[in-house]
Amino acid sequence: MWEIHTVRIIEYRLEPSVARELADLPTSRTSDRANPSKVHRLVTTLLDPQQAPALDLICLYHERWEIELAIKEMKIHQRLSPQPLRSKTPEFIYQELYGLVMAHYAIRAWMHEAALQGDLDPDRLSFTHALQTLDTAFYEFSIVAKEELPRQQERLLANLRNPKELLSPRRLRFCPRVVKGLSSAFYRQQDKYHSVCFKNTTFRDIILI
Repeated sequence: MWEIHTVRIIEYRLEPSVARELADLPTSRTSDRANPSKVHRLVTTLLDPQQAPALDLICLYHERWEIELAIKEMKIHQRLSPQPLRSKTPEFIYQELYGLVMAHYAIRAWMHEAALQGDLDPDRLSFTHALQTLDTAFYEFSIVAKEELPRQQERLLANLRNPKELLSPRRLRFCPRVVKGLSSAFYRQQDKYHSVCFKNTTFRDIILI
């Protein structure tokens, strides 16, 4: 039996000046991208516009590529080792992977809470700084008295959003789909292919609903 799902379709355009610049970026050899000047449609099952405003969903969808940063955090910064997983059997490999993912979730949960308290975008918090801060905090939490734990927690959250450690706001960049190798579906990287960067502009600023 087919299941019927109600969806919400959000239509939007990009600022014409931005769309014109994006139209000049190269595509791959085997496929064409969507026309930047045309209407874009985002389909979602989040139906309540009060709880999930259209502009927020559009901007969040634009950030879906950041899963690659999360993979990098787990693979490089969190493990601090260039070696593959240490486990030798499938069962232990699953166990090790689950442990890495759960630890990453816990770190990001602390960072998210710290960002909310400081009214910051979580992207501004440094993952490597969070690792160092939490590493120190684990020892401190183990030696302080129970009644001091709430105060210690607030200190930890403040340290995670230390203004000196905040990252710069993300630049709005669109990069050409090119590669350095010869055998690829994409065009070879050349000087004529350059990224498009809009200073002091966020993706939210170029959306027309």
